Amino acid sequence: MTGLFLAFLSQVFPHSYDVGFYGIYLTLDPVPDTIFGMGEIKGRAISVLDSVDFHLGSALNIDSIRLNGSLADFTRRDDTVWVRGPVPQDFTLEVFYHGHPTAGLYFNYWGAFSACLSPDGVKDAHQWYPCYDHNGDKADSARFAYTVPKGFDLAANGTLDSVDDQGDWKTFYWSVHYPIANYLVAVSASDKYAKFTDSWQGMPLWYYPFNLFEDKMRADVQSVPDMLDYFSSVFGDYPFRSEKFGYAQSNLWGGGFALEHQTMVALGSYWITGDGRHILTYAHELSHQWWGDWVTCQDWPHVWLNEGFASYCEALYAEHIGGVPKRDSVMRSFKNLYFSEDAQARFPIYDPPAEYMWGYTVYKKGAWVLHMLRWVMGDQGFFTTLKNYRNAYGGGTATIPDFQAEAEAVYGSSLDWFFREWIYEAGYPEFYYNWFARDLGDKYEVNLYLNQVQQNAPVFIMPVEIMMVHAPDTFRDTVWVNERAERFSWLVQFRPETLLVDPGEWVLKKIRYMELAESPSEEGLLSLRVTLNPVRGDLPVSYSIPEDGEITLRIYDVSGRLIYDVLSGYASAGRHELRVPVSSLSQGVYFLRMRSRWGCLTRKFTVY
Repeated sequence: MTGLFLAFLSQVFPHSYDVGFYGIYLTLDPVPDTIFGMGEIKGRAISVLDSVDFHLGSALNIDSIRLNGSLADFTRRDDTVWVRGPVPQDFTLEVFYHGHPTAGLYFNYWGAFSACLSPDGVKDAHQWYPCYDHNGDKADSARFAYTVPKGFDLAANGTLDSVDDQGDWKTFYWSVHYPIANYLVAVSASDKYAKFTDSWQGMPLWYYPFNLFEDKMRADVQSVPDMLDYFSSVFGDYPFRSEKFGYAQSNLWGGGFALEHQTMVALGSYWITGDGRHILTYAHELSHQWWGDWVTCQDWPHVWLNEGFASYCEALYAEHIGGVPKRDSVMRSFKNLYFSEDAQARFPIYDPPAEYMWGYTVYKKGAWVLHMLRWVMGDQGFFTTLKNYRNAYGGGTATIPDFQAEAEAVYGSSLDWFFREWIYEAGYPEFYYNWFARDLGDKYEVNLYLNQVQQNAPVFIMPVEIMMVHAPDTFRDTVWVNERAERFSWLVQFRPETLLVDPGEWVLKKIRYMELAESPSEEGLLSLRVTLNPVRGDLPVSYSIPEDGEITLRIYDVSGRLIYDVLSGYASAGRHELRVPVSSLSQGVYFLRMRSRWGCLTRKFTVY
């Protein structure tokens, strides 16, 4: 990957001003499902401007706009609004509006709930409040005033400053003192909430279940203080400590919805069971406070920095509470989910197709990429990288090259090879392998043949651990794979009963024993060659075995059906040649397979 390409990926989305503050002052009226009020944007122009633009959903009606306190003319096209200037360097827009939002903020039987990321889109913040709707420009702070009917409780970002009762209505005033991305602005209001509280190291924990779910949520959140302890220990302190953390129940899209709103996660009813079965979903959304909220992907092509990280935090927390077996169980489930999606659509993690942005490649393969980076760097280097990355980009936005640079600074050399194959290219390695041991008298020579046979994917470069076992003896070594077909050799003091490739399950892969695309040809080693292909009449074959012993040589069709038993019996060590009559076989593809106690080799040939 060239430096120019990395620079392109790191570019900040260009804009004419920097947002400093958002204010949202709205009445949420659940009877006609409408909102009305004012949205405020404070910004600083980067250059001299004769107009200033922002976004607001076209379903919402603009009543008026003020620029630095004065009524201003504006034009509107779809969801973009231009306010005519002149625009001072430091400016304030006040947008008075009303209407029924078609996305971003939803009304239902349970109340009113924001969800700026939805199954149908990723830029829905402006569908309910005026903003410059791009991740690359966070507001430095925000203030909200939400008015709802009396009897409603309301959860939002930041700190609750006060509540003002006004007869049949009630206004909740909230302040956010940390930078916040547009899609993380949240409000959840319901007349069915049964709020309860807890604390962690003096910081408030606020929970908003519906009254029917109170006991279940109380049980489910018992682990939250431990999660905060653990994630703070490995990533650095909880980023929004002077405010709070909490979960608000939100019954959108059948209750299966969860979204990492800053300091107040929205959680669908599906996840609230009271038996802790979804504890890793709670951990996923909490970890987003670091990865997604404090450090935010600069734009959606880099969404792995949010979702792959939070998914791996599920595995990390599983490791924390259940050790390596629990972690590896989670990673296996991630692998299988990713394989199921990859079988339908193969694409890179970087810049995923819109319909797969919230899919298993980004989330589950994304978690595996971090798991493999941990293997490459070691625990100390990996977790140091995460802390350095958090410290460098906390409160702002980042790109994948930014994270790569932090990893390389710790690793001490380029990681282009790793990020290119796992982030910017698609697929995963599929290994066929074979091995045998040769007795040299005082020791054994072990040869491993490892082939990458994946299609529509690169040849992967990875360190892979090899383990040989003959109880009580064990031998471990780590090799670097980087070719389609490779041979590795060792001298060991025992004849292995078992040879395992990647016994610790650190590499995302599929692997199969006794299938080779290439074979060794050296005398004294196990080999099988088809010396003419395609063929008609007789098939010339050569094979060799390292010692005297039993072998079978058979031909199979592409369905795996046995077609012809060429030979079965005792053979002497060394090289052998024979001609196999295949004139009776129909045209097509076949496989010649040799089995022995030293391993199994397979060769493909075509009859024409």
